[in-house]
Amino acid sequence: PPSALDSLWACLGEAEATRASNPRALAATTRATAALYAGGRALAGAVSVLRSRPAELVARLEACLPPLNDAETDAETDDEAEAHRFAAEADALAVLAAETAAAMRGAETESRVEAESSAAAAAMARWCARRADGGESALLVWLRRWLKPRRAA
Repeated sequence: PPSALDSLWACLGEAEATRASNPRALAATTRATAALYAGGRALAGAVSVLRSRPAELVARLEACLPPLNDAETDAETDDEAEAHRFAAEADALAVLAAETAAAMRGAETESRVEAESSAAAAAMARWCARRADGGESALLVWLRRWLKPRRAA
């Protein structure tokens, strides 16, 4: 049978579909992933396994974030689903930030160029760049989404 880590990896692989169909499950998946990263030395082995495929890890975490043509943002009427998506996005970004920080810490003993070209750093650079059509960067679009006033409870 697959291990818990294998199951977590598989769930992250389905992030894009899960984001649309079951945001609560996606939030649980990203919460578990973030908990691994917060586990310190006790869970360092599990984090090392995830880090063994850095480009795929970043791609799976990016799938937890809203696409730029996110139709659900304007049409979202389910506060609970939206809250779970926000939680998943926050956890995914926390893990990506941890990956970037780890790459930069590794740069103290290795090549700084190598750290700056890590998969997580490359993803963040893409998010900050203006779109080719002159549109806003992904990060700015996401910030507008996260800061948009919500309905009163």
